[in-house]
Amino acid sequence: MVDRYSREPYFEPMAEDAHQPADVAPYIRHLSIKRFRGIEVLSWFPDKGMNVLLGGGDVGKSTILDAIAMLLSPTNAATLSDADYWQRRHEDGFEISAAMALPLNCGIVEQRKASWPWEWSADGPKLPDLGANDGQPLDPVFCVRVRGTPDFELQHEICQPDDSVDHFPVSVSRNIGVVRLGGDDRNDRDLRLIQG
Repeated sequence: MVDRYSREPYFEPMAEDAHQPADVAPYIRHLSIKRFRGIEVLSWFPDKGMNVLLGGGDVGKSTILDAIAMLLSPTNAATLSDADYWQRRHEDGFEISAAMALPLNCGIVEQRKASWPWEWSADGPKLPDLGANDGQPLDPVFCVRVRGTPDFELQHEICQPDDSVDHFPVSVSRNIGVVRLGGDDRNDRDLRLIQG
């Protein structure tokens, strides 16, 4: 049995038909937003590929894009104000989290302190069954989040399957990549996850 908390590399070579995200583009399997700007609670399971957010003005489309950009910012440099907190209640903080399929070459498993994957199920991330598949999750995802603290600071974190929380390094964010494209029209926005 594989010791899930040892510091040995968690991923070993797998059969070609196995679900190892070595060369796939990163994508969000589940997005959760709590107490961020005008959104009290949001849980979204985007489809792989292109997702389109449609709606009238002031319903939260840009807030969702801003939340993803804040979560995966390649610089982690953002200035918070009380307007970033739901109903301006900064004492409650906010949380933006995602379960993401990430390619192994983004550096998520090559840090000084290892990050361990969860296993994806239809309901969201779950603890991997280490007795099956030689201890490898069938459909691995990594759980990342950013929290806005009552002191107007951002804390980027990786949530581990053993309930511990580690720092989410800027270098990994850079390798995942977030690109926001703006068109000629101010309302024409596009947010893309890229590799490299």
